[in-house]
Amino acid sequence: MRFVSRERIVAVAIGQLPLPAPVDAAARPAAPYTRASACAGLLGWYAPMMGDRIGWLDTARAIGIVAVVIGHFTSDPAVRAAMFHFHMPLFFMLSGIVFGTPAPARLIRRRAATLLLPYAAWLLVIALSDAAIAAVAGHQAYLPWDHPPAALARLLLGGTFLVAPFGIFWFVTCLFVTQILAALVLRLPARWLPATAAAALAAALLMPALPNPWGVISVPLALFFFLAGILHHRHADWLGGPLTLAAIAVALLAPLSRPLDLKVADAGTPLFSILAALGLCHLILLAARRLPRSPPSNGSVRPASSSCMST
Repeated sequence: MRFVSRERIVAVAIGQLPLPAPVDAAARPAAPYTRASACAGLLGWYAPMMGDRIGWLDTARAIGIVAVVIGHFTSDPAVRAAMFHFHMPLFFMLSGIVFGTPAPARLIRRRAATLLLPYAAWLLVIALSDAAIAAVAGHQAYLPWDHPPAALARLLLGGTFLVAPFGIFWFVTCLFVTQILAALVLRLPARWLPATAAAALAAALLMPALPNPWGVISVPLALFFFLAGILHHRHADWLGGPLTLAAIAVALLAPLSRPLDLKVADAGTPLFSILAALGLCHLILLAARRLPRSPPSNGSVRPASSSCMST
């Protein structure tokens, strides 16, 4: 029997991939490919929401998306660990770089429209596709549709309660909460920003292993990298020289430490993994600035007041 596999149809729905030709059941794509396609699609949908189109930022986003795909596709543990060391921290740092100084109430309204509504719409589309394709093709669904209350509970809880093609959805709700907290932090005097980032990191390191609805358990670690992105933008004049040498030095800690996994709020090897992630992200951002591009005439990063990521 020939069919279009459920994994590829879900990937099409999330990532706007071209619909493939029917394949034999024996050639059904493996689950890691499904997760990689879903991750790339959702992060591709998110990327245009990060503010002004600036050449080096687009380059850094592209590097992050490729790293997500490789990290979920590869069967090589070393390659997967290398990608997990920096790919999600990079996205939160990029979000911080383009973040403005929005009023929290206004931010909540805007993010409800630009993050939560698309989140809910895509979640519904993929959930219905999962149920329909499982019923027609006779596959095991990713959600327990034989127990509708359990399936509905997983959809409402999100975060780590969703798997496979739904697995990246934690990022959207985690980003929503992270941005609201960041807006509140930015109402404090600027001198409090490094201390707040340190407090977020301490909370992340002390966080016990817990279920992670909506990705909220990941927020302290995400907030740390988000605030690091804000500091990166505010102190762009520090990016060369000794700071780059320090970034290279701490990036070398990556092989000596466990990779981060923000989805489950796993900070890896305490401090070592964080430093390695910061070093790798700094080097990627620095490399993105140096690669050939067509930036705005002044080459600066300017959070736009009209940007859905900055207001």
